Amino acid sequence: MKKILAFLVLLAAALWGGCGGGGGGGFSGTVTAPAGASVQGTVVLACFYLEASDDCDSQKSKEVTLNTAGRTASFSIEGLAAGDYL
Repeated sequence: MKKILAFLVLLAAALWGGCGGGGGGGFSGTVTAPAGASVQGTVVLACFYLEASDDCDSQKSKEVTLNTAGRTASFSIEGLAAGDYL
């Protein structure tokens, strides 16, 4: 279940980055789990995209792990370098 949540969060982040959200700074949002599940332990990843290698730069990427038990939790990732993110 956590893998599915992580995938959905990554998908949302990819769509965010593809819409011009990669100008630096940060972003925030809310993760919602399916009924009966918890978001606790879900990792939200802002992956700094390197087009030349089609990979992520681990030095510029940031992540947060949700420690809140329950169906929904807010997150914020700040201090991102200017660029494109997945």
